[in-house]
Amino acid sequence: MCTSGKSTLADELSQFFDTRIIHVDDFYLPRGTRDLSVSNDGNINLERLKEEIIDKLNNNSLIYRKFSCKEQKINEEVSLVKTKLTIIEGSYSLNPYFGHYYDLSIFMKIDIETQLERLKIRNKDNFEDFVNRWIVLENRYNKQYKIEEKADLIIVND
Repeated sequence: MCTSGKSTLADELSQFFDTRIIHVDDFYLPRGTRDLSVSNDGNINLERLKEEIIDKLNNNSLIYRKFSCKEQKINEEVSLVKTKLTIIEGSYSLNPYFGHYYDLSIFMKIDIETQLERLKIRNKDNFEDFVNRWIVLENRYNKQYKIEEKADLIIVND
């Protein structure tokens, strides 16, 4: 769930383990690319994420292209070496399109009041868009694919 602490947990784990972190947010599609009224996969370029990351997790290095939501384009290439732990962090990271590529899946849960408080702070300019669009899509995705039920571990953050 958005604002539940996914990025924070990934960053904290990287303090203790040899880790590379992949942010699913780096794989957004440009606005208007996917029909969100029929897609339960958010606005993530699933094909590119699979091709550049999921299919190459065992390679000694990964090179992927990072999407900038602000600029609405890919503006950076990222190179990461193989580490003992790879964390793929993001709301759509457990999409069944990728298959079962992970050793451990964690669902981060947050109550709606705390989620809205955090969104107001983090997303002042597009708070209403998050409430009316992105949370709705995220909840639809989680329900359709039973993400919470299939997770190995559920962490409630409040």
